[in-house]
Amino acid sequence: MLFNTSLWLHIIGISLMAGVTVADFVLTRKFWALYAHNPQEGILVRRVSNKLPVLIIAGTALILLSGVGMMIATRGVFDTFLWFRIKMGMVLLVILNAIIFGRRQNAKLNKLLLQETPALSGIRKNLNTFHITQLVLFAIIYLLSTFKFN
Repeated sequence: MLFNTSLWLHIIGISLMAGVTVADFVLTRKFWALYAHNPQEGILVRRVSNKLPVLIIAGTALILLSGVGMMIATRGVFDTFLWFRIKMGMVLLVILNAIIFGRRQNAKLNKLLLQETPALSGIRKNLNTFHITQLVLFAIIYLLSTFKFN
């Protein structure tokens, strides 16, 4: 019972993180499109997207807690599989990329938006790279979780 419940919560956590990343990617693209023509509308979209990190934190907590639950339920048997070790590396990369790169770029963008004449050219490319990287990492995580090669 512990394993199935943990697996269910694990899938929810990964889906929550990946889904919020997609939503943030879409909202960020919408921000750039709106900001070019009407900065106030763009800033409104940005305010909405600034609320998303709470959901990312919730997804991360679910992944970690449910992962511990599955490890307890299986007495650590997954730790012996190569696919699991690679998946753990990918999850770590997702978390580090979000904390080190994504959060820094979002904070920089928010800071620049407070200025009267913000210079936003580099941040757009960096945020696009961040989102694409996150989505590729999530795709690899799903792949590893589904096919579980040995």
